[in-house]
Amino acid sequence: MDYFQQQVDIKDQTTSKSNYSIWISAQKHLLVYCGKHDLNFEELDKDWLDGFKYTNLNHGESKEYDYWAKTKHLSIH
Repeated sequence: MDYFQQQVDIKDQTTSKSNYSIWISAQKHLLVYCGKHDLNFEELDKDWLDGFKYTNLNHGESKEYDYWAKTKHLSIH
């Protein structure tokens, strides 16, 4: 979660406000999905990402792909 916060801070300085707002929304959804659990990189795998993606899809999120895409960025680094 600390790494994602760093990415959000970078986006605040380097991207449009609309893109930054998607990062903020993705972060909020991540916190809801993870609860108080502080996620680490070892836990990020395809199953976890799929779970996050489908949780948002099942809740009717209009930006679910954007949230998932921002989160998927975590597993690349």
